[in-house]
Amino acid sequence: GGAILSTSLPGSVVAVHDDNEYGRTTSFSLAQNYPNPFNPTTAISYHVSAASFVELKIFDILGREIATLVNEKLSPGLHKTVWNAVNFPSGVYFYRLQTDGKRLTRKLLLVK
Repeated sequence: GGAILSTSLPGSVVAVHDDNEYGRTTSFSLAQNYPNPFNPTTAISYHVSAASFVELKIFDILGREIATLVNEKLSPGLHKTVWNAVNFPSGVYFYRLQTDGKRLTRKLLLVK
């Protein structure tokens, strides 16, 4: 199941915890892509604490948006998206997860 995936991925996970008005803690996290470096596909896993509109985008080293992987309302839980970068040159890229005013960014490396 999904819990196995989150513990089997190497690398660190960045989490943001917010206490809302009801005192519950919500979590929002973005794992390091795997594999990294990659060619030409890599998987990006992330956790959404509540049903919300989610954007997952790829940017080049100059900060230009080059791909939108997710742009929809998602249910709470662990999600995984695969990026196929076969049409992009080798180099450093960034992926950004954004939902409900929160944003997390990580770096990935494409090596051909």
